[in-house]
Amino acid sequence: MKSFKSLVAVALLGGALGLGAAPAAAQDGILLKIEVVPGYAHLKFPAIEANSIGGVAEPELQSPNTTDVVDFYGPSDYDPTGEAEVRSQKVDRDLFDKDWS
Repeated sequence: MKSFKSLVAVALLGGALGLGAAPAAAQDGILLKIEVVPGYAHLKFPAIEANSIGGVAEPELQSPNTTDVVDFYGPSDYDPTGEAEVRSQKVDRDLFDKDWS
């Protein structure tokens, strides 16, 4: 009986932490979505295509096979091509493409 209670506790905890969750289907380009708690998730999605970051009405994500992947923790309904992500990737691009010498 004691081991059964331990097994149930581990299963519940694993489910709450998302250890048993399967990656979400590639909806909106998201490669992985694990809901940690209601409304908060761990997301992985391809970075936005460099040529679609500036001034394009609908930014496009890179191919799902890319190695340029964003690892994000935040709201479950986060939009990988939304205004906040475009702004973030513009800052990253400007910061890392700058010649600091």
